[in-house]
Parts: sequence; structure tokens; C-alpha cells
Amino acid sequence: MKSLLDTAGIFRASDAHAAQRGWLGAIGNWSAPAYTWILGLIFIGALVVGWAVLPGEDERIEALERDGQTKRALAMLEARFDRGDRRQRTLVNLRRFYDYYGDNDKSKKVLELLVEQQPRDLYLHRQLAQLYRQMQDEPGQIRELRAQLSIRYAEPVCQRLVGLLRRSGDYAGEQSALIDCRNNGYRRPEELERLAFLDAADGNMAETAQILRAVDDRRWLRGSRERLMLFDALIATKLPQDALRRGVRWYKGLADEDFALEMISRLVAAERNDLALQLARDVGTPGDAVTLAVGEILVDQVQYEAARAFLTGWLAQAAQMSTETATRFVTAAVDAEDPGLALKSAETFGLTKFRGPDLAALSEALMATGRVADFDTVRAVLDGETIRSDPLLAAAVELRDGHLDAARSILAGVTLDPSDERRVALKTQLSGLAGRVPVTSQLAREPARTQILLTPPVLTVSPGETQARRISVPVEVAKRFKRRRLALKGNQSPVPAAAPKSTAPPGFPLGQ
Repeated sequence: MKSLLDTAGIFRASDAHAAQRGWLGAIGNWSAPAYTWILGLIFIGALVVGWAVLPGEDERIEALERDGQTKRALAMLEARFDRGDRRQRTLVNLRRFYDYYGDNDKSKKVLELLVEQQPRDLYLHRQLAQLYRQMQDEPGQIRELRAQLSIRYAEPVCQRLVGLLRRSGDYAGEQSALIDCRNNGYRRPEELERLAFLDAADGNMAETAQILRAVDDRRWLRGSRERLMLFDALIATKLPQDALRRGVRWYKGLADEDFALEMISRLVAAERNDLALQLARDVGTPGDAVTLAVGEILVDQVQYEAARAFLTGWLAQAAQMSTETATRFVTAAVDAEDPGLALKSAETFGLTKFRGPDLAALSEALMATGRVADFDTVRAVLDGETIRSDPLLAAAVELRDGHLDAARSILAGVTLDPSDERRVALKTQLSGLAGRVPVTSQLAREPARTQILLTPPVLTVSPGETQARRISVPVEVAKRFKRRRLALKGNQSPVPAAAPKSTAPPGFPLGQ
């Protein structure tokens, strides 16, 4: 029985083995085409993976650059660029190579393309502006600096832009840039002053006053030129009281007499004589060069009586005078029809310290008022050149020396401006003394024509004297007040050669 069971097991095992071989054979016969597809797919996948792991053109360019073959790398990049490749990576690499070789023209072209692609990239604009600066391309710099400011305000950029526009002479562009920068917080005092100057050149005095007032309120306005610009702008914009207030403050911090006199002259030019007188009183002290302007203003207003009273008091308080101040006083006294006071101050200061033209004007005034002895005093210090250069003075000297024919010859060639009343009257008197017309002993002046009322600040004339009353001034005071006034001169003709001596007319003291 056991043998039968073993035999049956053997048969079952052999049947299973045969069955297994049959199934494998069937599968092998059925899967032959599938194996081909699977192997093909594996081969294709290997090719794709192999292609994928191969280095690309960018990697090859980097490898060439690492190996020191920069020219081959650049050639590959340029070939890509010529094929129309405008990717940022390509442009950045190109610019890097161009910077390495110092090819600024090509670097600029590439950088401009990058800026076009990214117009809001501040870093690219800065790089391009720097490149333009290296290439000395000012229009390009200006364009890129403006682009930077449109993205973000920066004070150094404003300063650089304004400087370039100013150097190139584009004042309209400079003004526009300054306005934009100022609106964004630009507060450099010198640039604000420049903007005010440009506005003033355009006649925009209101804007000029506004800018400079803001600067001065912070005590940043320090230059005399800029202060005078603000002073003029305030007067032009009908704010003279503010101009006066600031002028007094400036003088107290500066104590410059010339600056004070310039402010006074500008007030007079604006027909604000009342403020000019107040300014002279507020900043000056009795007997100094600034308060002397009060007397000069009164002379310009044709207020000779008030001027003479003030000048007399001023001279009494003047401790010392510079040559310029002494000359101003003599000229003012002569114009105020008080040559005696002018001679007194000139003798106190020293006649020899004055210039010839100033002494000539004093001599003419003395002769015109019949002060012959005083004329001789001044004549004694006159040099021959000064006498020959002034025909009326030369004629007077010839008359004093008894040379009537020479005096007549000189007077015949003198042509004067009819508005120069003093010299016209002097010529008339000298001609009469020479035997041509009746003698006029006093210098006659026409009365002031059109009058308007002005109430100046209270003025101290001199110690112990009453204060000046209201005075009326002519409309003609629109002329500019000058602190360094020269003696009035008419048209002059050459002095002819001396003629033979002749006999003097009776009643006129010739010679000694």
C-alpha cells in the first residue's frame, strides 16, 4: 500500500513539473514582442537621461570662463545675442564680459536694454548713470538722474543733477529740477538761494521772497548778495516793513556800514524815503557814515533847509571821518547850497586829502555864491591838471588872475546840460564878470515844481535843536540814491590856450 502511495506521489510531481514547463513556455511565446518594447523604452529613457545630464550652453560658457577661455565664452554669448536672445541672464553675462574688456560702448548698449526691460530697477539706473559719467555723456547722465529721482528721492542725486544742468547752461532745466527737489524735501541753503535767483531773473519776486524768507527764518541766509535779493523782493511784493525789520537785524549781526547804506539806497529807489530815514536812524549813530545818509536823502528830496540843519548837527557830532565819508559830506553840503559848511568840514579833515574833482566842485560852488576869498583858499591846493580839466574852474582862475580874454575864450567853448542849474548859473555869472552879461551875485534856482507830502521819522538835527518838521518832497525823487556820490559835472570842452592879459571890469576883485 505504501508503495502504491509513493508511486502515485511520483506521478503527481512529474505532472506538476510538466505543467509548470508548459505554462512558462506559453508565457514565453506570448511575451516575445513585449520584451522588445520594454527594452526599447529602457534604451530611450537612457538616452533622455543622458541628454539631460549633458552640460547646456550656459554651463559650457561658465566652464570656458573658469578655464580662462573668456574670448570663446564671449563669442558664444554674442552669437546667442545675434540670434535674438535678450534674456536677462544673457545680457548680464554680456555686460560682465564687456566691463572686463573695457568695451564701454557695447556695455552701454546692453545696460540700456536691461533698463528698458526693468524701468523701475533703481540699481540698473545707477549703474547706467555711472557708466554715462565715465564716458562723459552729460545728457545721458541727466536723463538717468531724472529717472532715479522719479523712482526715489535722494539728496546726492539732486545735487548732482542740478550741478550738471547748471554747468551745461540749461537754466530752465535747473530751475525745474530745483523745484522738484525742493518739493521732495531738498533743503540745501545754497541751492534754495540759487532757485530764488532764477525766480527773480524770471520776475517772480513773490516766489523769490517766499523761498528766501524761509531760508532767512532759519538763519541760513548769510551772504550780503542773497540778503539784498530778499530785501528787494520784499519791497517789490509790498512788504517793506518786513524788509526794514530784517535789515535792522542783519546790520546788528554784521555791522557793515556799506551794507546798511546799500539797503538805504534801495529804499530810496523804491520811493520809500520814510523807511530809508528810519533805517538810517535805527542802525546808525550820530556822526557816523550811516546817519550821514539822512542828510543826503534830504538833499535828494530838494529839502535844502532841513538838509543844512541836519548836516550842521551831524558835523558837530562827527568824531572822525574816513576820506569817503568826508567826500560824501562835502558833496552833500555843496548840493544843499551851503558851500561854507562844506569848506569848513574840508578844512577840518584836510583839503589836501580830497581828490581833485571834489575840490573842483567845491571851488565852483564857492565862486557861484560869491565867496571869492574862500575860492582862493581851495584854489591854492588845486593842481594844474584839475583846473585844466574843468573849463568853468579854469575860467574862474583866469578871471581871478585878470586874464579876461582867456576867460571869455574858455567860456565860449563850454556847453552845459540845461538841467545842471548850478553850473549853468555859474557860467552865466562868470560870463557877466568877463563882460558879456550882467553879473548875477547869487545862484538862482527854480522853486521845486510838483510837491507831495511825506512824513519821515522824527530826526535829531543837532543837540539842543528842535526836531525836523513835516517836509514835502518832489516827485522826482525816484532816482537811485548813491552812497558814493560824485561831484556834479556837466559836458565839458577843452580849455583853449591862454589869451593875452586884459583889464578887469570895475567892481570885481582880480588878483591880490
